[in-house]
Amino acid sequence: MKHIHTFEQFVNESFEAINELKTFSPANIKEYDLNKNSIAALKKWSYKIKDIDIKFIEPEDYWNKNYPATFIQFLKGERAFSGWNQFTVNGQPFGIEIISDPSIPGYKNGFYEADRPYVGNQKFGIKQSEFLSFVGEAEDKVAGFIKLLDHIFKANEKEVYEIYNSKINLKTLYVIPVGDIAPATGKTPHGWSIYDQPSSVLGILGGGGAVINAAGMKIGDKVKLVDDQKRKEIRKEATIIDLVPCNYGDYTKYCKQTGKEVPVGAYQKQTGNGRIYLYSIK
Repeated sequence: MKHIHTFEQFVNESFEAINELKTFSPANIKEYDLNKNSIAALKKWSYKIKDIDIKFIEPEDYWNKNYPATFIQFLKGERAFSGWNQFTVNGQPFGIEIISDPSIPGYKNGFYEADRPYVGNQKFGIKQSEFLSFVGEAEDKVAGFIKLLDHIFKANEKEVYEIYNSKINLKTLYVIPVGDIAPATGKTPHGWSIYDQPSSVLGILGGGGAVINAAGMKIGDKVKLVDDQKRKEIRKEATIIDLVPCNYGDYTKYCKQTGKEVPVGAYQKQTGNGRIYLYSIK
């Protein structure tokens, strides 16, 4: 088994494996009564917004041998989600999930970010009437889906462009992985305590962990973490979700609010679950 070092290598390896499955094979096209010319057009589909070029790779759910009919069910209106359709933007992976029923919980304002490790990670919501006008009532479902893609990207050009650029232009933080913070002493495995640096701030990261010396950062800032010593990517993207001053009171209060371990007296049962992993900004 080949050892994969980076997320990009993982994506490339995944694409190679996916291509080997020969999805939309002649047998599958015949089984699901699809138009082979429309399938060919879908594979070649692209959409350009200013200097970014969006291309279609093939529906991810359709790649999965366990759920071969998922994409077809979406085209027939038998399910509200299209599954993760895989696109690339300027050659970088761009995951999109299309929702044909805005009443589904979590849908709002056209589309929203989803927790998935791709550049993009968007969910596009469309009205049921729009879906029916392009796909649901079309004899050639795939041709209707192509028209639907054109409609979705045209309607959201500004948002797609801004989101894509915000993700590829993330501020890179060169950090040193430090380890878990002990709540009572503030100490790390390296022996020093965050409480000894009262002027510093912890930038709490969405998905876990925190960076110290986050002064100047704001809640909502998106950053990329790179190991300063190994020069390897740690997190492709992380969002600062909270700022916590490095003192006993504020740190303990934050841990209580979020359910992390808090200081306890001798022979008392530890409350909370887990500690915060720290990265020191170089």
